[in-house]
Amino acid sequence: MSLESQSVEYRIVPERSHVAFSVKHLMIAKVKGRFERFRGTFRLDSEQPSRSRFDGTVEVGSITTADASRDEYLRTNEFFDPKRFPEMKFSSTEVDLSARDRIRIAGTLQVKEARGPVELEVEGLSEILAHTEKLPSDFEIHARGKIDRRAFGLVWPPAIEAGGVLVGNEVEIDLMFQWVRI
Repeated sequence: MSLESQSVEYRIVPERSHVAFSVKHLMIAKVKGRFERFRGTFRLDSEQPSRSRFDGTVEVGSITTADASRDEYLRTNEFFDPKRFPEMKFSSTEVDLSARDRIRIAGTLQVKEARGPVELEVEGLSEILAHTEKLPSDFEIHARGKIDRRAFGLVWPPAIEAGGVLVGNEVEIDLMFQWVRI
């Protein structure tokens, strides 16, 4: 069987998906935000599902946190710098199927000039992989993960005088993707 007959490609349906995040603010509250523009593909290898591949791109200038002045700051060269680095990208390096109900996808995230590892726990994919003999035309997955923003060059702001930080270092990632077969 040829490689083409073993794999099926899907693309994200952006209007039925989201790329969201949350981060602690003043050590007590969480700021939630999302990116409005993104795209991605998923190549499902039906013969060897662990060889499946995810690739995604987010336009960083599309960030929104429901606070216009904060959003404008995040679009400056002090933070995301979308004029020089308009996109952040994720490419999977491993699909771990050892826990069938919750699949782990490891990959590399590139933000600006920094690259680092990211692990996502995915719900909704195990049902698809359990029945690779009849792949659907569309499906939905939900993925969650965490990153340390400092590892990706997002180091503002400095610590506050009273101790602690204005914005937490850990960013929680929340992804929901509707996929459609290409």
